[in-house]
Formats: sequence, C-alpha cells, structure tokens
Amino acid sequence: MKPSSLFIFLCLISSSLFSADYYWVGGSGNWADISHWATTSGGVITHSQVPTADDNVYFDANSFTGPGQVVVINNENIFCRNMDWTGATGMPVLQGDAAKIINLFGSLNFIPDMVFDFSGQVRFRAALQDTPLEMAGHHLGNSVFFEGNGGWILQDSIVVDSLIRISDGNLNTNDHNLEADFLHIHIQNEGSLMLGSSRITLHGRNLYYQVGNDLFADIVMEVQVMDVPFSIDPGSSLIEFTSNDAQMRVESTVPLQLNNVFFSNTNGSGALSQPTEAASYGEVRFNNNGLIDFEMSAAHLILAPGKAYRFLSGHTYALERITANGNCLGTITIQGSEGDNQTTVFQSDGQDIILDYVNLKNITATGTSTYTANNSADLGNNSGWTINPRTVQNLYWVGGGGNWNDPAHWSLTSGGLGRRLHPSGTDNVFFLMPTPSTITLPDGYC
Repeated sequence: MKPSSLFIFLCLISSSLFSADYYWVGGSGNWADISHWATTSGGVITHSQVPTADDNVYFDANSFTGPGQVVVINNENIFCRNMDWTGATGMPVLQGDAAKIINLFGSLNFIPDMVFDFSGQVRFRAALQDTPLEMAGHHLGNSVFFEGNGGWILQDSIVVDSLIRISDGNLNTNDHNLEADFLHIHIQNEGSLMLGSSRITLHGRNLYYQVGNDLFADIVMEVQVMDVPFSIDPGSSLIEFTSNDAQMRVESTVPLQLNNVFFSNTNGSGALSQPTEAASYGEVRFNNNGLIDFEMSAAHLILAPGKAYRFLSGHTYALERITANGNCLGTITIQGSEGDNQTTVFQSDGQDIILDYVNLKNITATGTSTYTANNSADLGNNSGWTINPRTVQNLYWVGGGGNWNDPAHWSLTSGGLGRRLHPSGTDNVFFLMPTPSTITLPDGYC
C-alpha cells in the first residue's frame, strides 16, 4: 500500500474509532456545557468534551423537560458530523448570534416543530456524497457555505439573509429552491451543481467600494472556475435577480450551461459578464435596462419596451431567437459599444428575427436567419438588417420641465395636449418659447 493511501486509511479508521454519539439532556443550556451531553438518550453519563467534527449530535424526546427550552450556541465555532432533531418535543430553540459558526461535516435533520433562531454562518463540509440536508422550512441565518470534498442533496429549500457560497463539492438541489442576496460559486478543487427545476432567487444589489485609488465590486452572482473540474446540470431551473442593480459574472475556463436567467425589476439595470469561456443559456430575459459583456449564446433573448441594451463590440452573440417588441410609448434601444470601429455581431441560424419599435446601432446580423426591424430607426453602422422606419412625426414639447421620456410632455401640435408618446430616432422635435426650465435627458433619440 502506498504511503499516501495508508495515511488516508489510518485517518478513516482513527475517525471511526474516536467518533461518538452525543445526546442533549436537561432542557435549556449552553452548547459548551458538557453536563448536557449524555452518551445515551436520556442518560446520566456525560461526555468529557463538547462534540467534535467526528461526532453525531441528537436532540430527541428525552432532551427537553418543558416547552420553548433553548440551546444556546455560546462558542464562536461549533462542530459535529450529523445533527438530528428527530423526536424533539416542546418547540425547542437552537439559538446563536451573528458571530457564531456551525460547522457540519455530515447530514442535517431539522424538524418543523422547533425554532432555529440563528443569525450566523452555517458551513457544510461533508466528505461523503449525497449527504442529506433537511431544513424543514427554517431560515438558515446570514450565510451558508458548501466547502467539503463530498456532496449534498437538499431535502428542502435553503433561505439565507446574505450569501450562499459554493467552494467545492457536489450540490444537488433536488428541485428545491435557493434564496439569498448573493450567490458566489468559486471552485477551488472540483465540484458540480445539479439544479433540476429549482428556482434561485437573488435579492442583492452590487456592492461598490474603494480601496485607495482602486474601485472594487461585490457582484450579486459570481461563477469562477479556473482550470479545475466543474459542471452544471441546469435542468429547467430559473435564476431570478430582483434588485435594480444586479450583475451575473461567469469566469470559467470550462464551458458552462445555465437555463433561464431573469432580471425581473423594471427599474435600474441588469448585467451579464463573461470574460473567459462563453457560457450558454436557455432564456435570458430583462425587465430593465441591460448590459451584456463579451460573448454568449442563448436560445431566447427577451428585451422590454422602453429600455436600452448595450452589447460589447467585436464579439458575437449566438441568439436563436430574439423577442424585442417595443411600442410608440416605449422604443427599445439595441446598440453595440462604440470606440473601436467594430460592430457587435448577432448570429442566428434558427427562426427569422422580427423586431418592432427598436433603435438599432452598431449591430451586424449574420447567420441563416433573416433580420427585420419594423417601425424602427437605423442609428448607424448596422448591416444584415431590413429596417422599416415608422412614420416621421413632428413632436412638440409641452408642460414645462420634465423627463425627456415622459410621453405626457410630447404633443403632435404646438401647445397641444400630451399624446402619451415620446420621440424615436425617426422623429423631429421642437421646443418653442417659452422654453422649459429643465429637461432631464437619459438616453433620448430624435
């Protein structure tokens, strides 16, 4: 036997020899109080130390003597292998503040009839595959970390206040949902993610901060896989970003596949960024403005009326289908970035692409599909499109100061009533005396 194999074998034997079962007894108390850790259920013989990473802990029918009794996590870190609350009675409470960390090297089995009053971190560090995690509907505190070399299979959804981070291991969501502010997947050695029909809901906003002269950002969702084995089985999953400033950044040296991505907030903007190996998607949908950096492929890109979308010039976006149907109240702006004399390339070999009420700039259309933009404006440097302009209108500003894109300020006659529309790239606009005091101008065209 090789020395390394012998070492691992001896470690496993040592772990099994020194592992023990710990049973909570005596009702309320502190985790570090060894008088509460019996060697048998309801027993009087106690262990000589608190549970370690090798030990299983049980809270059962003999653990509590009355209703609402509390187990207080009073150590900064606690450790155990499996934690099981099956059979515990009286709605017991497991309590810990934001400075506390639960390190779990095996399975978790919470029950509905308990209270998990915990605002710290839970770190899952399993060494075995398909380790079951049963949250029983409980909120898991501030943050959850997956960082073992084994794997986990969810028996329930995970909800945290701030961060879910996956550093290593194989996570099977088993069709259950994840909800957090941030999701960071930074693989150090190897792992996989199986999403099934799960819905991942992220509520966070990008966090910006400065150190010296350097500006940094904590992105809502980050995927970083650099020269290590990792795969995603996206299933029919959905990743939803609910805030008005959310970015998803995928940096990977291996191709990754995701299913549906949805920026659901109607205000602000969403962003997709992938500076290395291009990721592929099912459906990517924006309700707000959007920025898509670098290359990507998607089965379906959906853009919202009245919003603006920027794509990086000199890169190719393989899009089987595009839905971009604006209207006279909300023209959609689609443009490639400027400054390097290159256009953004849309490539589709699927169904024909037909857009309505869009402003196009710096977009080259390629592939076997035909590209048509009806009621639209050619803002320059486009090719491969049939762009059918809408009727040219003369629009007059009315109603004093206001926002350029507020249709109530635009009339078809001088001094007339607002017509509930605003200018597109084909319209003429007029400002007659007396001029308004202030016009707020976002991205506006005429």
